[in-house]
Amino acid sequence: MSSTHEALVRSYLDAINRRDFEGIGAIFADTADQEWPGSAELIHGRDAIVAVAQATPTLPRTRLLRLRSGADLTIAEWAADYGDGKTWQVASLFEFSQDRVIRKTDYFVAGAQPPEWRRGMTDVLRWPAS
Repeated sequence: MSSTHEALVRSYLDAINRRDFEGIGAIFADTADQEWPGSAELIHGRDAIVAVAQATPTLPRTRLLRLRSGADLTIAEWAADYGDGKTWQVASLFEFSQDRVIRKTDYFVAGAQPPEWRRGMTDVLRWPAS
């Protein structure tokens, strides 16, 4: 099942890039929830998830960085570029029941340069192109 789930996640991110709202909604069960803990928001139902996507002023360009699956959970790490010069790093947890997402939880962080005081103590991540 995980290869099917991974294909669905890829199709979802591709649909965002195409601004294909039907494709965005296609992976979700009718009663799916989408959760954004960073802003304390919960969206109930596929129709509402699609409506929020449609109302978003600018959908990002997405780039998949890493995808991992097991049983009914697929985790995607991806970059979101809204065209404003800042790239957001996103971790999304897709919970499946059969071949539909029943819950998606997104964690977002805006990309930032490491602080000067850590220079030389850490390496800077370079994500491979996907």
